[in-house]
Amino acid sequence: MICEELKNLHQEVKFVENLNLIKATEQAERDGSGKPWIVAHKKNRTPWLVTMNAELFFRLLRDGMDTFATPAPLVSGEQGPGDLGR
Repeated sequence: MICEELKNLHQEVKFVENLNLIKATEQAERDGSGKPWIVAHKKNRTPWLVTMNAELFFRLLRDGMDTFATPAPLVSGEQGPGDLGR
């Protein structure tokens, strides 16, 4: 585990030249057992990138790192960009 604050976040890490991002996100979702997930990925001589479910992204915008205080799984239809601040 990288840090205690992220223990409720499944992290899939890929360091490959040709990544099938759809398969990587499907693996993260499957391996995460319902936890929110990210895919951190990079190629040689490029910066790290992070891909995540949009619902998680908007929860992070709304709640910050408190999003990870409880391992509640993301639910389809949860607050999206138009619902922030309600």
